[in-house]
Amino acid sequence: WTSRAPRGMEDRVPRVVEVDGQPSWVVEDVFMSRASASSVVRRDGERCRGSAFIGWVFDDAHPAAYDVEARLAVMDELGMWAQVVYPNVAGFGGQKLADVADPELRQLSVTLYNDAMAEMQDASGGRLYPMALLPSWDIEASIREVERVAQLGIGVRVRRVEPGEHHRLDILVAGERLRRAVRDRRDRVADAQARDVLEPRDDVTDLAG
Repeated sequence: WTSRAPRGMEDRVPRVVEVDGQPSWVVEDVFMSRASASSVVRRDGERCRGSAFIGWVFDDAHPAAYDVEARLAVMDELGMWAQVVYPNVAGFGGQKLADVADPELRQLSVTLYNDAMAEMQDASGGRLYPMALLPSWDIEASIREVERVAQLGIGVRVRRVEPGEHHRLDILVAGERLRRAVRDRRDRVADAQARDVLEPRDDVTDLAG
């Protein structure tokens, strides 16, 4: 985020800072999560068999957790052609950004992430398939972002958020409206020269961007 942010926004977009002595992801003044490695494979390639990985930082994890070339090398070693990449820091549906007060900052955080994911997919030669973030708090903005990322060639996954998964009713309602809107208007993505669109199940809509 910070390397792609417009001048003056570097200290507002999602970034890692120290909070209570721990590296943490924040956007503006909103805490999102601890900046953990999100990996269970040690730097030497050995798998962690216990729960010690919970306390890992990036330097503890294997480079394939964050470096495209290293990831492709491991995939080749395992005989794996492609993988889907899901967002974690902002939440699968971008819901952790919903608490940010500035709507322009929320939208910028989404578009910067998606632009970076398009670059990752291109760098991988089409072997890593990132799923885009959507501004799920704004239905029309989400539809526009679906159409934009279709041009970038990355995918979108919108799933139903069940009660209990998020404490805000407005997020639950907006998520359901978004899921239906994306499903109902998926043909518009196809018209934007998207790849084949899979027929959605009742609980999940997958749009290959």
